[in-house]
Amino acid sequence: MYIKGCDAKTPYDAVFTDLSMPRKTGVEVVAEIKGNDPLMPVYVITGWQPDGEYQNLRAKLGNLAPDGVIGKPFQIQDIKGLLEEIKRIKFSTKNSQPSQPQTTSQS
Repeated sequence: MYIKGCDAKTPYDAVFTDLSMPRKTGVEVVAEIKGNDPLMPVYVITGWQPDGEYQNLRAKLGNLAPDGVIGKPFQIQDIKGLLEEIKRIKFSTKNSQPSQPQTTSQS
C-alpha cells in the first residue's frame, strides 16, 4: 500500500506503519516519508515495548522520527483518538500551515 500510494502521489492525512515488514522496514518508511514531508503525521505500530522503541527510533532518525509509537495489541479507540487529534490540528485554521500532532507513545 505505501509503495503504491507514494508512486501515485496520493495525498494522505496521516500514516500508520508497522515496524517489521517484508520489503521495507518501518524505519525506512518513516525516514522516507518524513524526508519528503516533515509535517506528515507518522505513527509506528510495534509489538515491542512502545516507550523504549520510540526512544530508539528518535535516536536513530532524529528529526525524521515518527510522531509516536503504538504498542500491540491496541484498541481501535486509540487510533480513532489519534485521527481526531490529527484532524483537529490539520484543519483547525484554514489560513495557517498545518502543525504536527503532539508526540504520543501508546501502550
